[in-house]
Amino acid sequence: MFTFQQTSLSLIESELNDGPLYNVCNNRPNNNVSGKIVFQKTGKTHHVVLASARFDRNNREINGPLPGWFVQIVGSNITLAWGTGKKWTSCSGGTITLNKDHEFVFDINNNTKVVTVWLDGVQSSQSNIVFKHATNDVIIGALNTRPEFQFDGILKSVVIGEDVQLTESLPPTDITHDQISTLVDQLRQNIQNIQKDMNALENIELLIEGWRTRGVNISSTTILEQKQSYESRLLLFMTTISTYTDSIKYKEMEVDNGETSLTQNGDQLDVLSTSLNGLFDDILLIQDAIKTLRHYSSIGIRLGNVNEAVDKQITSIQDSLNDAGRQLTHWIQETDELKNEIIESY
Repeated sequence: MFTFQQTSLSLIESELNDGPLYNVCNNRPNNNVSGKIVFQKTGKTHHVVLASARFDRNNREINGPLPGWFVQIVGSNITLAWGTGKKWTSCSGGTITLNKDHEFVFDINNNTKVVTVWLDGVQSSQSNIVFKHATNDVIIGALNTRPEFQFDGILKSVVIGEDVQLTESLPPTDITHDQISTLVDQLRQNIQNIQKDMNALENIELLIEGWRTRGVNISSTTILEQKQSYESRLLLFMTTISTYTDSIKYKEMEVDNGETSLTQNGDQLDVLSTSLNGLFDDILLIQDAIKTLRHYSSIGIRLGNVNEAVDKQITSIQDSLNDAGRQLTHWIQETDELKNEIIESY
C-alpha cells in the first residue's frame, strides 16, 4: 500500500479513458513529484504514454530544453523518464502483460536526488539524479493533447502527489520463463536499433566528407568522435554481457554436474537465453524429482535431509534467474539511454 504526504490530483476510472486529460496540479516548490497509476494495457501499440508533465495545454514545452517527466510503455517495458535539461534518462519498472491489471508507482525526489519506481510492488531506483522541472500541469493518457503516444488501454486510477511512502511491503514474485524471454528480446531489439543508429551517423559522416570534397568548409570531426565514443560504450556493454553470460553458464554447469546446454553458435544474447532456459529446465527436472522423493517418503523410506537440500537448490537457481531479470531490466534501461543520446546527436 502506498500513501502520499500531499495529493494534488486523484482520478478514478469513471473520470478517465475519454482521451487525453489536461489537469492543473497544486504548486510543488521543491520540484518533488510522485504518482500512482493503476492500468491495464489492452492494445498492441509499441510506444504509449500514460502520464506526462512536459507541455502546457497548447503543447508548448515548458522550461526547455528537455524538461519534465513522463511514464511510458515501450514494447512491454514500463519506465519513468525525466529530463535533466541536457538529455532524457529513465528508470525501468519492468515488464507488463497485456490485459492484466498493473500498479505503477513513481517518486522523483529532488531533495535526496533519488528516483524510485515500483511495478506491482517490485522496486527499482536510481541515485544522484538530475531533474529539470517543467510544469505542475499533468496530461493523463498521452504525451500531449495532440495527442501523441496515446495510451491504448484502460486507466483504473491516477494519483499525483508528493513524497510517496510504501507502508506495506509486498512479497517479491519469482520471474517467469516468459518474462525472461521478453526481456532478452527487448534488449536484443535495443542493441539492433543502436547499431542502426550508429550506421546512420556513419552515413552522415560520409555525406559531410562528400561535401568537403566539393569545397564546402565543414568538419565531420565531431560526428566521428561521437561515433567512436558510442562504439566504445557498446563494446564495453557487450563485454559486460559476455562476462555475465559466463557466470550463468557456470551456474548451469554447477547444477548439471559439469554439463551445459550452451553451444558455441549464436551471439551473446543467444547464448545467455539458452543458458537461462537451461536453468528453467533444471527447476522442472528437480520438481519432478521432488515428486518421486515424496512418493518414497510416503511408503516409509527414510531420505534424511534430501528434501531440504533439493529445496535449497531450487531456491538458488530461482535466485539466479531473478537476478538475471534485474540485470536484463537494467541493461534495457542503459541501452534506451544510449539510443536516445545517439538520436539526439543527429
